[in-house]
Amino acid sequence: MRMQAANRLTMTKAGITARIAAHEPGRVAWFAVYPVDGGFMVFTVEIPEHLADDSACFGEESITRRNVGTFATIEEVDGAVAGLGIDPDELDAPWHNDYPL
Repeated sequence: MRMQAANRLTMTKAGITARIAAHEPGRVAWFAVYPVDGGFMVFTVEIPEHLADDSACFGEESITRRNVGTFATIEEVDGAVAGLGIDPDELDAPWHNDYPL
């Protein structure tokens, strides 16, 4: 992943995300990485497309999360990201890819 994204995770302890293809039609999805004690939590988030398009408020019932895992190092995160067919260089601050959470 880009140095800027790695620094965001390690120095500011903030998350990074990337827009990805959804598993279900009519939904939009993101890949997310957040720092946790001792590593990095990696998961995907999907919401109905109309909620993202309308910038509408929504609750937990509209969110589908899939846990990818928790990894100890940035290199392990990069491996998990690449293993899912996602370019690690796409990971960025959430506002750069319209992450809704």
